[in-house]
Amino acid sequence: MASESDIIDKIASVSLTEEEETSIMIEDSDEEKGIEEVITELGVAGKIISGRLGSARVMKNILKEVWRLKKDFDDRINQEGIMLLRFYCYEDRDRVLLGGPWHYEKQLIVFKEIPPDLQTKEIDFSSTELWTQIRKVPLKLRNNNIATKIGGMFGSFLKWDELHSGQDSNYLRIRVSINIKKLLRRFVKLEGSQGPVSYKVAYEKLPIYCYCCGILGHMKNGCPKKLENPNSEIKEEYGICLRAESPLKRVDLKLKEEKKRMDFLWNELKEGKITKGPRSKKVEQMEKQMEGTVQDPEGRKVVTNMGIEASHEVESSEISTKKLVNELQIISFKESNTQDIEEERTSPQGNRNNESKRE
Repeated sequence: MASESDIIDKIASVSLTEEEETSIMIEDSDEEKGIEEVITELGVAGKIISGRLGSARVMKNILKEVWRLKKDFDDRINQEGIMLLRFYCYEDRDRVLLGGPWHYEKQLIVFKEIPPDLQTKEIDFSSTELWTQIRKVPLKLRNNNIATKIGGMFGSFLKWDELHSGQDSNYLRIRVSINIKKLLRRFVKLEGSQGPVSYKVAYEKLPIYCYCCGILGHMKNGCPKKLENPNSEIKEEYGICLRAESPLKRVDLKLKEEKKRMDFLWNELKEGKITKGPRSKKVEQMEKQMEGTVQDPEGRKVVTNMGIEASHEVESSEISTKKLVNELQIISFKESNTQDIEEERTSPQGNRNNESKRE
């Protein structure tokens, strides 16, 4: 079967008639959005580098759960096996494009923005973006200039994370674009006044890769080197040490723990197992002035009718959660202890003790 380029070459060599030479002038007002352009406006093309797509419905449900988008998205798979996704807001689209790499059944999915002047089959899926950690780089070398130079060694430098590259970490965090057909880089060598020094490299959210050849998309059993020489012993020069945990994941775990704590307090309050301790003047004044919903500085609902509501949105604000607990001075104890304290406080003997203390 003749290729598209062969057909174009044949047409170019054919002599056209006078009528065929006549052309139509296209004005700007004549141009309308074609089918592909409607998709490209808020569209993303995705391709699984190795493995099969499987059920489109199952994949969409999994991706929706992982992405946590604000709105839904449309999806379809074309004849080339490329996923075409159309989002309904730029924030959702950018989360998919900038938040990768993404996996499906441990297989890398490369997502690319759809250029308006290209067909989807012409999109280059040979590169992907990910975060790297350059371990034990001296603090004086953790800056934008060094990060830019190191990022260029991987392929393309995108940005560096100044917040998580400081004294509290032992690495320089850089986002890069790498060629998925090349070997994963294990070391970066920097040469200064005291000579060259090699630093280990680790990757966040790394999909499956081969411990033998260091290429993404397959494991040792599917390695071309292993298949070519099945009886030979191939040394594993790549290992699990290339994987790194994202610092954002640790923060997310802390927020989830704080949310569990708030859910527990809310359930205890509903069941009457929590009582409110002595209020400060500030809290009493706040209760008198406010009725209904109290909001934190960022506008999230955290308290309703002076009770605690463990809103799911609280998990995104660890600071406001701690502030809430401190402000309301919540004391948790068993129901039996609560009754004992209340009886002692309201009994005549308790009142006499309080009066004697005041005297």
